[in-house]
Order: sequence, then structure tokens, then C-alpha cells
Amino acid sequence: MTLQGVYNFQEADSTDTVDYVALEGIYKFNSSFRAYAGYRFEQIDALDDQIQAGVRYDF
Repeated sequence: MTLQGVYNFQEADSTDTVDYVALEGIYKFNSSFRAYAGYRFEQIDALDDQIQAGVRYDF
């Protein structure tokens, strides 16, 4: 299992357009298949926080 943290910020003309912190957990079943789950904390008041999940398979 791998844990990952991300911070992303973007400003356009004195207005914040992107500002969030995300925490993710990634589990590798084998070299080709992995699943992840995470939570994204939005720092902009008009946006809601997000729960994210997914799977990835490399052919």
C-alpha cells in the first residue's frame, strides 16, 4: 500500500481558480492492476470536498 499527498494551487488575475489538498491510498494487486481511494479537501468556499475511488489496469 502506498500513501500519497498532493497540494495544487492556481491563481488567475487575483482570483483563486484551483486550491486543494488531496490524500490518496493506492493498493497494487500485481504489476498490472491497482486500486485507489482518496479524499480531496477543497480550499475554495464555493466548491465541495470530494471522495474519489478508481481502479487501473495496465495492458
